Amino acid sequence: MASFLDAVELTLENEGGYVNHPSDPGGATNFGISLRFLKTINPEATEDTIKDLTLLEAGKIYIEHFWVANRYCKIESQEVANKVFDMCVNMGQLRANKCLQSAVRAASGAELELDGIIGRNTLREVNEASSCALLAALKVEGAWRYVALVNADISRKVFLRGWLNRVYK
Repeated sequence: MASFLDAVELTLENEGGYVNHPSDPGGATNFGISLRFLKTINPEATEDTIKDLTLLEAGKIYIEHFWVANRYCKIESQEVANKVFDMCVNMGQLRANKCLQSAVRAASGAELELDGIIGRNTLREVNEASSCALLAALKVEGAWRYVALVNADISRKVFLRGWLNRVYK
């Protein structure tokens, strides 16, 4: 099974530290944890809470609310788990999980419902698919999703080059 430490290391390389970009709908972000997300698990959170977030606290949030909650720990391919985890942190859980399900459809022809839930059927198909084909399809799905985000809100164009570099990394 995939290792959380390997996945989070790659994501942290992509995320960096504190940022509060005016075009980011997530608001202030630190280690990839946005204020918008943090308020879902801590309604009292403020921008100062994000600024003061430690790496250890971010890791605990990642493992509980992203890695385990989405069952990425059950994915056999480390590369696939790394990519979907990174996408999950960057674009949100539902979008990333739907990208994974759509990539499985493309890579293996499996008839998965695109519901964004990584359940037993999705995990079985992810683990049975060629990891090389699945990873390639996942990158394409991620790129398509990032382009769609920009098309829906042109103010996000400032992020597109970085997102595409990240998805094809």
